[in-house]
Amino acid sequence: MKLIKYIFVFLIFVSFLYAKNKSPQSLQILAEHITTNNQIINAKDNVLVFSKEYYISANKIKFDKNTRVLEMFGNVNISKSDGTVTLSENAILDLKNDLKTANDILLIDNKSNIWINAKHISKNKNKNIINNAVISSCDCIDPAWSIAFKKGEFDTKKQWISSYKNTLYIKDIPAWYFLVPAIPFVAPEHLILSYLLTNPPYIGFSTNKKRTTGLLKPLIAYSSIEDFSYYQPIYYAPALNYDFEYIPKIFLNRGYGQELKYRYVNTKNSKLTLSMGKFYEKDSYVKEYNLINNNHYGWNLDYIHNNLFSSNKSTDGLLISLQDMNDIEYKNTLYENYDSAASTTKIIESKLKYYYNTDKLFTNINLIKYKDITLSNNDEVFQLMPQIQLHRYSGNILNKNTILSSLDIKFDSKDRKEGVGANITQVNIPFNINSYFFDKYISLDYTKNINYRNIKYLNVNNYDDANYLIHSDIITLSTDLLKQYKSFIHNINFSAIYKNQHEVYTKGDINGLTTDDINLKSFEITEEQDNINISISQNFFTNKKQDIFNHKINQILLKENNTFILGNLENEIKLYFNNGSISNRFIYNQKENMIINNAYTLSLKKDDLNLKIDYSSIINKDEVTDLYSDGINNKSVSLDLSDKIYKYYTLKYNEKYDITRKIATSKRYGLRINKKCWDLDISYANNIIATATLNQKAIRQKIIYASITLKPIVTLEQKYIKDEREE
Repeated sequence: MKLIKYIFVFLIFVSFLYAKNKSPQSLQILAEHITTNNQIINAKDNVLVFSKEYYISANKIKFDKNTRVLEMFGNVNISKSDGTVTLSENAILDLKNDLKTANDILLIDNKSNIWINAKHISKNKNKNIINNAVISSCDCIDPAWSIAFKKGEFDTKKQWISSYKNTLYIKDIPAWYFLVPAIPFVAPEHLILSYLLTNPPYIGFSTNKKRTTGLLKPLIAYSSIEDFSYYQPIYYAPALNYDFEYIPKIFLNRGYGQELKYRYVNTKNSKLTLSMGKFYEKDSYVKEYNLINNNHYGWNLDYIHNNLFSSNKSTDGLLISLQDMNDIEYKNTLYENYDSAASTTKIIESKLKYYYNTDKLFTNINLIKYKDITLSNNDEVFQLMPQIQLHRYSGNILNKNTILSSLDIKFDSKDRKEGVGANITQVNIPFNINSYFFDKYISLDYTKNINYRNIKYLNVNNYDDANYLIHSDIITLSTDLLKQYKSFIHNINFSAIYKNQHEVYTKGDINGLTTDDINLKSFEITEEQDNINISISQNFFTNKKQDIFNHKINQILLKENNTFILGNLENEIKLYFNNGSISNRFIYNQKENMIINNAYTLSLKKDDLNLKIDYSSIINKDEVTDLYSDGINNKSVSLDLSDKIYKYYTLKYNEKYDITRKIATSKRYGLRINKKCWDLDISYANNIIATATLNQKAIRQKIIYASITLKPIVTLEQKYIKDEREE
């Protein structure tokens, strides 16, 4: 009996190998009982049928060699090479026309985890016609959500599912039932839209996770101010190296708009992204919320290209990032920013940067344009057109490792249409010599630094151009010691740096040196005091080079009236423990005997728990008395906390609190449930945001965000603004 079983298994294996060399229509049939009547083959009991395209099991089959029609009965399982699995009681497969019909069928797509349970299905080549079915990606038994539909299609080639006359179920309850208690309290138009969301007349989505043309997952959202909003990304990929994305959007209570994105990859080292959009506000919304503009529009262009002219001995790169918009509300209506806090940045930056780097030279050229979108014009805003840097890396002067020198040249054209501008040229040349003593335990380093700065004022005639030449001496004495003990490694570093500065030549109007004219404040030069900087740092590591303890202390001595006095003392300490660390950094002002800057950080990460607490206390000098003791102590604390509970549940909380003003600048609570077939994200935020209103005041919003994703079909989002007021 065992021998018969081994022969049976061997025949299956040989038949499978033989099937690989046959055409897709060639079948191998194995069963306990097989009979042949002319061109009809009947098989029953543990039937296996396989070819290059199919692997089939059933209780009983009937195959007509002439018509190439295969009929299957009882526990039918059809697995196809494209990843789909069909489970049914009865099915018919036409191998000539790839036509298949089945009753009481379960169709499974292993690539997307989507299954369809249908009363009847018929297939014509790659298209499945489905009637009276249920679709879901949850467990087949008691799914968390499902969509029932009267008729649908599943194109296995395009990997696209379409369904008509749909009803969304939560467990076995139609979702629209949950709307019934809200009927007395909700406007009729909202009820109608909510009903259509839970009973959509049409649903279409792709099961393909690869890049392909078609509709992307839509975003349906609700806001207490904007009402229902709908985004429908449409993706078009005509070639491998470029694509388009068009996003029409409708805000029921606010207006409508569209976005267009274009992505192009020219080479493996380059990428271009171009996006533009416009949003049209309703007049009623503009009037109610006091907006500046009826329409919001803007565009972005980002291009990066590395290794344009480089060789084996050099690298280079070009970065272009251009953007423009008429007001901040353009960003607030973008698809990508829907569930994020609105941008508070009112200065937008466009830049063009190119660098070229070799082992000897580095060149960097920047063109940077700034725009303040809160101003009616940009005439008083500084532009950097251009900013150029040329740096020669340190090298030997006398072909010996004695004297090293480098060169750094910078040119900034800091100009504007109205007000004082300037072309600033800086040249810095350091000369360095280094020696070691006592078997290289002690290092002595001397640097002579020559610095020249020229300021040519623009747009004015009442200021003399500035020239400023200085040289400085820097002497460094240091040692760096390391010793390994039985259970840890200790490293200690000591350094003492003496620096003096000598003014060689000063001419012209220089804010901070020869004049206090406020119009030249942007081009200020401050004279550095002679000083001695003493620093000690030490680190403890495990023998596996994991941090245990770090400490650094730095004391500066400033020269005043030919006498050195104590300047600020800086101290940093960090202690590492299992799964986290705690650190402190403070600055102590010796003149007023007080701490002027103090910061603590606690970090903890254990399994799925993440905790970070930051506390800072910063005292600014009083503008009148120029004393820290009379200044305001700005205290703040921030907290970031997240933890995963029971595998699927993640709790999040973050807050930034201004202790001095006794006000929370931002706060957010969040809960995320990420299951196999659905994802729920709920959060409550209390933030200050920027708006394009006539008075340009910031607004504090208390917002409830809710997002649910029925994988991989659709994402529904809601944003409810609970409270809103000006700050």
